[in-house]
Amino acid sequence: MFKNLDDASQQLCNVIPKFKNQNLLFLAISDGGEEIASQLSLYFKLPYKRLFIEPIFCPKNQNCEIAMVTELQNIKIDKILQDAFQLDQELLNNSIELAYDYKLIPKLKQKRGEIKKIEIDKSITSIILVDETIETGLKMETAIETVVDLLNIEKIFIATPIIPKTIFEVFESMVEQIFYIKQIEIYTEIGDYYLDKGER
Repeated sequence: MFKNLDDASQQLCNVIPKFKNQNLLFLAISDGGEEIASQLSLYFKLPYKRLFIEPIFCPKNQNCEIAMVTELQNIKIDKILQDAFQLDQELLNNSIELAYDYKLIPKLKQKRGEIKKIEIDKSITSIILVDETIETGLKMETAIETVVDLLNIEKIFIATPIIPKTIFEVFESMVEQIFYIKQIEIYTEIGDYYLDKGER
């Protein structure tokens, strides 16, 4: 268990190597990931940015994330869950559109002061995707597809304090390397791993 996000960030600094390649960017994919990425950025003297990703919850179960949409409008749907809930594609598309327009865009405007989508300098060839934890892997998979398909990044790494063993096995072959502190058998909830996410 970590004291807070600062504690997790400091521990991650000890497992991430000093990269000789300076054409590298830390890319946060959540609020907690951004707090960690900002600390990593200071320690390694490398830039960081935030990629906004909004979850779409199943209309039939509001606790279940069934899809993700990024600020660049890249969409990832969990087809297994869609089939299991027998969700009509049009209904799901409407839910995605609403989440993008009324949740993601306002967050983007609040953070950047305007509706300005992320831009990555052409000199950046490697990205370390950063999150406070990985749960189902749907958000991370969405981020990977986005940086590969839309941002043309050559090398992708993952940095997260906590990762379930099954998720690690899935992403191990998809990225260059995964930097983590704790590999767990079964993910429960975020509060079980951070004593105080709000303490600074």
